[in-house]
Amino acid sequence: MPLVDVSEIRRDTGIEDTNLITDTQIQEFIEQEEAKLRSEIGTLFESGDVEEYLDGDDTNSIVLRYSPINNIYALRINDTEISPDSYIFYPEEAKVVLKSGSFTAGNRNIYVFYNFDNSYKQKIAKQIVHDLTCIDVFLFVGAKVSEGVESEKLDNYTLKFDGKPYNQTIEELKERVKINLAKIGINFIIV
Repeated sequence: MPLVDVSEIRRDTGIEDTNLITDTQIQEFIEQEEAKLRSEIGTLFESGDVEEYLDGDDTNSIVLRYSPINNIYALRINDTEISPDSYIFYPEEAKVVLKSGSFTAGNRNIYVFYNFDNSYKQKIAKQIVHDLTCIDVFLFVGAKVSEGVESEKLDNYTLKFDGKPYNQTIEELKERVKINLAKIGINFIIV
């Protein structure tokens, strides 16, 4: 399910005219921005239970794929159950550290069943996808208007919650995207 829907973008850009941009075009922008963000984050936005098999490497720690970890339901090394008293997990780092011993070297010999919660990241990701899509829509419609394809002036369109001209709004949206990207650990610009 997409993080943002077409009606939100239309509402927040104020661009309701389907002659300027169709719902399908907006949906394509949403999907493009969401795919870009998902590939950069490298993790799921959703929360849930995960079963993961990892290779042991004779160290006392492993890093799980998803974070933050809420709970570890089961941890096994070579089919031997490891007691919760025998390890510590660090939620934000998705790291599990054995208090003694090691994760025996082997191919997919470590089994972990755990719960993670990305609701905070999901809220931030939703805002990023929203803002990037609004930028895409403003630029797309701006190009059509400047080419003379449409007679309307783009200056009439603003983000309703800001009430500023679109070109000023684009710069503010880009800045907000940069701040939100940093909040979820991405320190480079994809705008």
